[in-house]
Formats: sequence, C-alpha cells, structure tokens
Amino acid sequence: MDLEYLNTIWQKDGATNRFSIDADSLHDLIRKRSTRFERRIRVRDWIELVGGLLLGGFFVFSALFALPNDTGRPWTDHWDYLLLGVGCWIISLSFMRLRRKAADHAPDATDTIRGTLEKNRDSLRHQIQLLRSLWWWYCLPVALPLAIVVVRSFPPEMRGWYSLTCIVIFAAIILVNRWYADRRLKPRLDSVNKLIEEVA
Repeated sequence: MDLEYLNTIWQKDGATNRFSIDADSLHDLIRKRSTRFERRIRVRDWIELVGGLLLGGFFVFSALFALPNDTGRPWTDHWDYLLLGVGCWIISLSFMRLRRKAADHAPDATDTIRGTLEKNRDSLRHQIQLLRSLWWWYCLPVALPLAIVVVRSFPPEMRGWYSLTCIVIFAAIILVNRWYADRRLKPRLDSVNKLIEEVA
C-alpha cells in the first residue's frame, strides 16, 4: 500500500464507509517513504559533491603541476584546465548548499501526518525546481571551461567532433533530468498534495 493507492481509495465515492485506514499505519508509511526519498537524494548529493571535489582537484593539479612538467610551459599557459577544475568545485559548493537546505525538509519523528506530508511536498518541489534548472547551476560551470579546453588543446580537425560529443552529453543530462522531474516527481507531488487536502 503506497501513497498513490491510498489516494485512489480516498477519491472513490463512499470510500470512507468501505475502508478503514489506521492513522498510525498511514503516518508510518508516509514517514518511511519520505525518509527513503530524502536518503536517496542525500546519497546522490554526496556522490556528486565528492566527485566534483576530486575531479576539480585533478584538473587543478594538472594545470599547476602535471601539464607544466610535461610541456615545459608555465602553469599560466594552462589556465583553461584551471578554470575547468574551479567549475567542478563550484558544482560541489552548490551541492553543499543544497545539503544544508535539504535538512529543512527531512522528516522528524515528532511531525504530524500533515507535517510529514508538507515536508515531503516541499522536498519534491525543491527537487523538481533543481532538475528543471540543471542547465545553469550544474552544466554551465563546466561547459564553458570545457569548450575553452577543446578550442585551445585539440587540433582543428578534431574540435568539431569533440564539441558535438560534449553537446550531446550535456543535452542528454538536461533532458533526462527534466524527464525525471516531469514524469516521475511531478505525479508524486500531485499525489502528496491530494493527500494533504484529505487530512486537512
């Protein structure tokens, strides 16, 4: 029994006469589902955060030490790689900020059924907003430095293919996340909003 199933039951004519839903069981179900959703988001955020820090460190180290050692040119000639590393760190900082904000939506044992649902609603709204705006806070910080790296580091005959590959990858990231927000999270948000109306 999940939120969508309960919502379907509650929308039926005379459902209150045919079904008896225990409030404590319902509250426990809602809290568990909200906690599971928050845990999934938290794991994703930490993976992205740590990955961004490590990848950014790799590009910065390459710009400051590895590339100057290999090419014999000063690190200032490799500012594009340095910029790419900083872009990765900017994304990691964004996930740090998101983690702090997500703490406001975490379910608490003292919350009422309505309070738990409202926190879940706010968390879903926040995630939908983030996924729909992914292009500027997630893709843009690395897309622009990456374009500079391609122009400065790759031979002219290869720039078009690498540029096209990067465009396809970033477009896929944006479209898949937008699809997930619209097709998976939005219906769940609608279901939670209906349940909030029922318990009002």
